[in-house]
Parts: sequence; structure tokens; C-alpha cells
Amino acid sequence: MDPIVRKIQLVGNRSYSISLPKPWIEYNNLSEKNSLKIFHSNNKLILSPTNSFSKEEITKEILIESNNLLATKVLLFYIKGINNLKLNFNSLSDCFEGKKILLKFLRHIESFKITDESTNSITISSIHHTSKIQTKTIAKRMCVIIHQMLESIELNDIETKHILEDETDSLYYLSNRILNFCSKDLEIRNNNDILDIEEIFQWRTIFKRLENIADILEKNITCETIDFNKISQILTILKRVLILNSTITSKDLENISNFSCENYHIQIIHMMTKDILQALMTIKLNRKYFYKN
Repeated sequence: MDPIVRKIQLVGNRSYSISLPKPWIEYNNLSEKNSLKIFHSNNKLILSPTNSFSKEEITKEILIESNNLLATKVLLFYIKGINNLKLNFNSLSDCFEGKKILLKFLRHIESFKITDESTNSITISSIHHTSKIQTKTIAKRMCVIIHQMLESIELNDIETKHILEDETDSLYYLSNRILNFCSKDLEIRNNNDILDIEEIFQWRTIFKRLENIADILEKNITCETIDFNKISQILTILKRVLILNSTITSKDLENISNFSCENYHIQIIHMMTKDILQALMTIKLNRKYFYKN
């Protein structure tokens, strides 16, 4: 998108002003005498409405012509930060089938629940202020669950393993929602200790790889096929940097690079872990070279 150029105007003898683009004003439901938050970051001024999420509080209403992509559509609105979604169906039977799909799918979505329904419509709403949940808290929880999944595999507790994997899916979708908030609102980004868009990209990688590891543990790892010593070597590093909040070091990357194992699925978990560590190191280097105190 091409930048919008505005001339600075002198107001009185001490103040300066610029006009704001009308499309931006309309998109954010702003009008005369509304307040704006002004952030000064890295020699840039960033404007944000004081009612940053007012649009998301409005109920979005869509027509569901087919239930084939129903879960995908709901997930899209969830990640985009919409808190109220009304789904209109063409018939009672479509609405009934849609509800069955939603009840099964919403088990994987943190805080999104059916809050209202009629003959041909279903309303889904967020029951928590998920924008206040921090990314590091989600990453820590996902790492804890991965270790719990490993324990359930060792005990051959298949049911618990499946339940825990469902929870990692829910947290992964929640992480996408929070990171989407961070990309649009500087205040939420600051609350999550995320400095720029590059760090949002790295956190997306971290959450995706954590979800990948949980998938592999759930689908491909059993107590008969796993080398617990080998996989513990990998996950111990993740525990140190994500659960214990230790700073990522070059030694961590060296240790993970020197790791070797003949088991194919453990090799995949190794590669996923390496991606997570590299993303954490990129965040660290980004701060060292571009955000020096």
C-alpha cells in the first residue's frame, strides 16, 4: 500500500497538526472530539483509537450457504478477533447440522461458545477477554502439555494423550488470535513484550512448531516406539527456555544441532525444536541490534 502524505499545519504558535484519512476514521468508527492514543516508538508516531476493539464487539452476521467450510469460516473470524458472530442458515435442517459441527469444533476453540440460537441462526460469542492473555503464557502452557503428553505415553494412557493434544490445538488457535491483536494494536503488542512485526512472525513459528510436536506425539509416538532418553534431551531444552524462562543461548543451538537419532518421528520433533530455538534467537538478536537501550 502506498503511503498517505499529509502536510504539517501550524496551529496557533505552539502546536502542529495533520489531517487524518477519512477511510481510517470511518473504519474505526471515529468522529469529531473522539480521543486517540499516540505512541512514540523507534522515532515513529503510531496512532491508535482508544476504542481499539469496538468494531470487534459488534456482531458480525454471515449467511452459511453450505456447511462444508463452516468450521474454517468460524476459525477465520475467531483469529481475526471477532467476539460475536451470527450464522444464518438457509433451512432448519442446515442449522441443525451446523450446530452438530460447531459443538464438535468449538471444543478446540478457547472461549468461543454458542450463546444464542433460533430456528435458522446460531450466535457464537467470546466469553473471555482473550486479548489480555499473553503469548508467553500460552507458549509456556503448550510446553507443559507436551511434557504431560510424554508422561501419558510412558504410562500408555492413550485417552489422556488425546485430551492433552486437543488442548494444544485450542491454545494454538488462541495464539493466532492474540498475535492478530498484536499486529493491529500497539498497546496489546507492548503488553505482550513484542517489539515489532518481525517478532510476531517469529512467535507464529514458535506456536506452529509446538502444535506440530503435539501432533506427532499424539499420532505417531507410542511407548513401544519411543526412545524416552532421546526425546527428553530435546524437550528439556524447550522446558528451560519456555517454562523456566531462561534466555536462549548459542550453546542451546549448538546442542540441538549436534543431536542425532535414528527414529524418524523423533528426528521430526528435533527439527521442530530447532525451528523454535532459532525463532527465539532471532527475537533476541532483533532486540540486541535494533532496540539497544
